[in-house]
Amino acid sequence: MFYIAHISLVLIVVFLIVITRFRSKSPLRTQFIAFMVELFVWTFSVIAQQYCILAGQDQSAQIFERLTYFGVAFIPVQMILICMHITSSGIKSRRGFYLLFVIPVLTQVMVWTTDLHHAFYINYAFMDMGSTEFGWYFYIHTVYSYVCVLGAFFFLTRFAIRNRGSGGSNAQAYILLVGTTVPVITNICFTLGVAGFTLFSTPVAFLITVLAYFFGVYRYNMIKLSPIAMKTVMDKVTDLYIVLDENLVILDYNQPFYDVFSPLIALRRQVSLPKALGELNKAGVSADRIMSLVKECQESRKVIHSNLKLDVMGEERHYAAEFLAFIIDNEYYGCILLLRDITKAMHDMEEIKQNHLRLIEQEHLASLGQLMGGIAHNLKTPIMAMSGRLENIETLISEYEQSVGDKKVTEDDHREIAKEMRTEADNIRSHLAYISEIITTVKDQTVTYNEDSLDTFTIGELIRRTQILMENELIRNNNELIYKEEIDEETRIYGDINTFVQIIDNIIINAMQAYAGAHGKIWLTVSKAHEDVVISIRDEACGIPKDVQDKLFKQMITTKGIDGTGLGLYISYSTIVGRYGGKMWFKSDSGKGSEFFISIPHKRRREGRVRLNEDQ
Repeated sequence: MFYIAHISLVLIVVFLIVITRFRSKSPLRTQFIAFMVELFVWTFSVIAQQYCILAGQDQSAQIFERLTYFGVAFIPVQMILICMHITSSGIKSRRGFYLLFVIPVLTQVMVWTTDLHHAFYINYAFMDMGSTEFGWYFYIHTVYSYVCVLGAFFFLTRFAIRNRGSGGSNAQAYILLVGTTVPVITNICFTLGVAGFTLFSTPVAFLITVLAYFFGVYRYNMIKLSPIAMKTVMDKVTDLYIVLDENLVILDYNQPFYDVFSPLIALRRQVSLPKALGELNKAGVSADRIMSLVKECQESRKVIHSNLKLDVMGEERHYAAEFLAFIIDNEYYGCILLLRDITKAMHDMEEIKQNHLRLIEQEHLASLGQLMGGIAHNLKTPIMAMSGRLENIETLISEYEQSVGDKKVTEDDHREIAKEMRTEADNIRSHLAYISEIITTVKDQTVTYNEDSLDTFTIGELIRRTQILMENELIRNNNELIYKEEIDEETRIYGDINTFVQIIDNIIINAMQAYAGAHGKIWLTVSKAHEDVVISIRDEACGIPKDVQDKLFKQMITTKGIDGTGLGLYISYSTIVGRYGGKMWFKSDSGKGSEFFISIPHKRRREGRVRLNEDQ
């Protein structure tokens, strides 16, 4: 065992050098290095103690014997910390972390001062534990050490039971359990004086712990980022994922990721992602773009969303990408890139968008006939008025021609005729201006809007257009529109005025139809709530049936039978919410009337920090 201890010491140094050369700075790596240092001190001290005894230097041997307790006292604590970290059962507070080291630190004090109080040793016999007399504190130290080791054993056992059938994760737990159990059994045998177990047996047995822990950590990359718990979760993920460390080195990926990307990039573990993309990149993904997204994830420490468009075997495919940062003790250690195939969803969304636009156009056409009837009436009134004014002007012209050369007609008479002609001309001009405003409103209302040409408009413009277009319908249905202003008419709204006019007109027409020909009032109110402009249209008609209320806005439903399509409110709601980021709701009491509300942002909402729908 004495010579085996020398071999153990050399292996410990080799493993320590290997571990310190890992680039990752994770807490698990730090704990593992501390474990190796403590085991080195323990093994070196028992070897040096034996050399001192052989040389007759009992005083020096006693110093090295006490030095062994640096490893003996701290290694059990280090074991439980490593096992808790591996199984994701870490201590939640720093206070709890420090409390674990109280007994080991106190052990150092008691060992080095035992000659003063004999609390640790009453009498110590080198190489013969049977003749050694222990003090009361020795038993506290021993019990605490076994409690820590049993705690490590408990965490590993519980994890192995919870992950039965999970393949590599469970096998790894068994490896670590063996590494934890061997030195415990060895130390018990040495303490009980079982034949063949000497002072060197326990540190040599801990070499098996080192091998088991090192294999488990190195084999599954736990030294950097992938403890057993994370590995178990990742094994169950069905979407594509790849694990990157802080240097963009590929640590792990699942089979779906390999199936998609192995023909497209040089996909290998322990290779940097930029290098993998650079060597063979048939996916059309820019390495700089991936690096910028990872950097943004590192800086923001939030989930970064983006869309990637890839060329997979000649087929264009879309993936929703999520970059999830790993933050441990406020330090960034890497991230997971999750990819979800949304190609079909993108195609479905495009089809829905086209269908939505088609429904909007159909609604425009359906309302056009009704709109033109009102326009014709609005144009007919000023045209008839202008015809009367023209007849008056012709009469004045005839009167003026007859007065030429008539000495009875004075200058004042001529001025009176001119004044009457100018008055008639001014009246005609006002009617023409009214006609021009109607034509402008109708032209804007019937032109198909373009999503990229949205502008701003004032509340005053919105109300004027609504009043012009609804004037004839209100008269024909014996209804009265009452406008209540609770906001400055110069307040501007971002959007397409024609869309808003059509939505408001549609709700007003529904209110008129609810009165069923009876005289009724409709209140149009515009107010401001925080950063939103709120438009409400209220009537005192029959209200909306309860069974219809539950379905309103959710599907195309109408109470008008064959006279209605149910498109109006459905499309209005979709446009307000989906296109303008607003809200639309209603209140209705049977027999008392209904009130519809439209809430629109006062200004265009700013884009958030997280980027969405960015195609490569």
